[in-house]
Amino acid sequence: MTDGGANFGFLQAHDEQLCHLGQRAERYFAEDPNTCLIKLRQFGELLASHVAAKFNVPEQENFINLVPLLAREGVNSDVVQGFHELRLAGNVAVHGGSGDHKTALHKLKVARAMGVWFHRIQGHKDFQPGPFVPPPDPNHEAKDVAEQLAQLQADLIQAEGAARLAAEEKAVWRERAEATAAELERSLQLIAATREQAQAAPPAELQAVKETAAAQPLELDEASTRVMIDRQLQDAGWTVDTQSLTHKKGVRPQKGQSLAIAEWPTATGPADYVLFLGLTPVAVVEAKRKNKDVPGSLGQSKRYSKGFTVTDSPGGPWGEYKIPFLFATNGRPFLRQVKEKSGIWFLDIRRPTNRPKREMAGAHPRGSKPCSPRTSTTPMLA
Repeated sequence: MTDGGANFGFLQAHDEQLCHLGQRAERYFAEDPNTCLIKLRQFGELLASHVAAKFNVPEQENFINLVPLLAREGVNSDVVQGFHELRLAGNVAVHGGSGDHKTALHKLKVARAMGVWFHRIQGHKDFQPGPFVPPPDPNHEAKDVAEQLAQLQADLIQAEGAARLAAEEKAVWRERAEATAAELERSLQLIAATREQAQAAPPAELQAVKETAAAQPLELDEASTRVMIDRQLQDAGWTVDTQSLTHKKGVRPQKGQSLAIAEWPTATGPADYVLFLGLTPVAVVEAKRKNKDVPGSLGQSKRYSKGFTVTDSPGGPWGEYKIPFLFATNGRPFLRQVKEKSGIWFLDIRRPTNRPKREMAGAHPRGSKPCSPRTSTTPMLA
């Protein structure tokens, strides 16, 4: 198993417990993704407490109450969303006893990116963590665990061996509990010290800290960005999974289904997503990483619309275009500080006079989301 040093070791400089929670989540990934998610929730909660102290946000009794206060104080919306993701996934793991490797891997990468963000706003703005180090392959790890369990079972058959193992196990768990309690106490001391510094800081200095933190991006890879965009499409009512619902794997439009099919081939290359209402293609979604120019990505959506092979089009084509609605997004909520690198951008190409625009957040509790199939036969944003 990896010791997690490459992915979370840099957090040792701020809080030993924070570092260890990330490392423990990695250790549990292969054999128990459910526990991995629980550890990541604990990681998120402790990190949120550190950020709250740095921003001089009042202490709260629980995680769910703290995160909205961080958002109100101007914490980067990507980071706020990350806190929500870790909290919700951890809650499901605790109460539902569920958790798969796909979810756990995504949350590990989110947690690591949040750790990097925190390290940078702590004065290490030029820190380069290197690529994310993948945790052990679940299949290989499962084999190792099975062998260990078999050996333990053989030992337990022998009374003397069973007694010895029980005594050793009890000592190990006692030592681990004592270490965890000591780490937690140290974390609380560090948070209290940070809060005292924030309270003593001049208002202008505290405001500068908040502005720096808001402008510092949360860096995620393409795969994690796609998971976030999948969730936005799911929230909007589309059936989507960027890994399994792809054209290459044989997924095709179906009557009565609202499908977002990934990697749909066109004459100009594969579109990230083509959205189908039944058999009718209604939108192209171009998904870009967080450091890309989002409205500029609409140009790629245009090319895919032009290169689409017509099967059933809602009233078109419209000049060169076969699909009427074009979207570009990177999964990042709109930020005024980086408006060209955030939000959902939309173009209705049915009229040549239409111009790209940023879609506004609607009544949906998570804000902007790609086009919804629920409102009509043409995609609209809530």
